Amino acid sequence: MGFLGLVLASVTCTVSKKVWPVPIRATSPQHMTPLMATNHAYWDLDAFANLDTDLVLNHTLSLAYLELIDIANGSVNDFYSEPKQIGTNNGSAEWFGNCGTGSGCSGYNNQILIERKEKDMSEPVASLSSNFTGKTQLKSTPGGPSTNGLVQSNGCVCVEPHDMQDGINHPEWERDKAHFFRPKSGTYESTSGSSLERYEVFRPEGEE
Repeated sequence: MGFLGLVLASVTCTVSKKVWPVPIRATSPQHMTPLMATNHAYWDLDAFANLDTDLVLNHTLSLAYLELIDIANGSVNDFYSEPKQIGTNNGSAEWFGNCGTGSGCSGYNNQILIERKEKDMSEPVASLSSNFTGKTQLKSTPGGPSTNGLVQSNGCVCVEPHDMQDGINHPEWERDKAHFFRPKSGTYESTSGSSLERYEVFRPEGEE
């Protein structure tokens, strides 16, 4: 990536009953360098066992702590005012080009800003659910007639928890302590995790 110095990082995945925490830790023992490691998990709560669809447009998403910047109530990106299915706006004029890449794709590929008060830090920032349980026993080749053997567009949901993206280019955001690490500045730490009930994102080390 062109960053300075050696980075020593570790990722620990621990699976227990209903819980999957993924703590990430890293140090920069040689030079000051920016660090913002994250996990990149993809989710289909139906486990590709729903014979009616192999997409996640039927999944319901809630972002209770979404910072409302240029997001109007009821708009395609409004998962704040009330939970709604991911595919609610599928086919609408807002849906096309909404993914933010400028390529004309549709759906979601967006950065969102989360703001929580100190008393809410233990609460999940995103909740995802499906009316289909996904608990059907899967065979060696999962899925039914609706599955073509590949994950299609809109076939999964990915959540990447970060601190404020592009913060290294915006010192006025005052995120240097959370983004830059030196040999004696301590360890970068970021912990996210999932359970059958909810997906949780915790504050990275240094976040105020």
